[in-house]
Amino acid sequence: MGCCSSKPKVPTEITEETKKKLEALTGLFVAGSIWTGTIRFGKTEEPWEVHVIKSNNKGLITAKRVDDFAKSTFIEAECVSFDAEWEERDGEYVEVISFSWKEEHGPSAVQLYTDDMDGTINIRERRLSGMAYMELPEDGDSGSDAELVRARGVFDMYRCNAPKKLLRG
Repeated sequence: MGCCSSKPKVPTEITEETKKKLEALTGLFVAGSIWTGTIRFGKTEEPWEVHVIKSNNKGLITAKRVDDFAKSTFIEAECVSFDAEWEERDGEYVEVISFSWKEEHGPSAVQLYTDDMDGTINIRERRLSGMAYMELPEDGDSGSDAELVRARGVFDMYRCNAPKKLLRG
C-alpha cells in the first residue's frame, strides 16, 4: 500500500437533498395516519396494517400494528425509524435512505427493513416495500431457552389514510 490509495473517503455529512427526502418520509408517518398492505412468508400472505400513534419533527415515531382484526388487538413497535447514511456500492459511496420496524410480542419478533437502493421507498406514492423477518419459537415452545426459527419474507405497504388537515395539502 502506498500513499496514493484509490479507495474513496467516506463523506461525513448527508447532502441537503437527502435531508429533505428524509424529512418528507418521516412527515408521511404523522400521528393518526394508517398504512396498509401485506406481509408474506413463503406462501402465507397476511394483511399488514399500521396505525401511527405519535410522531414529531425529530423523526421519533410511535406506531402499532393490527394483530387481530376481529378482536381489534394491536402490537406496538419497539422502533420505527428512517435513517440516511453513506454506503460503498461498486467502489463509490452513495447515500442510502432506509426504513426499519422492530417489534417483539412474547417469544416472537418481527422486523421490516427496506432502503431506496434495494427496496422501495416512494414518497410520491407513499409506499414502502422490502424484506421482512420473523422469529418464532421452534415447535411452539415459549420457554426462554427455546430454539428460534427465523423466517424471511417480504412486505409491501402504503399510506391509505391521514388526518384531514394533511390530506388537503
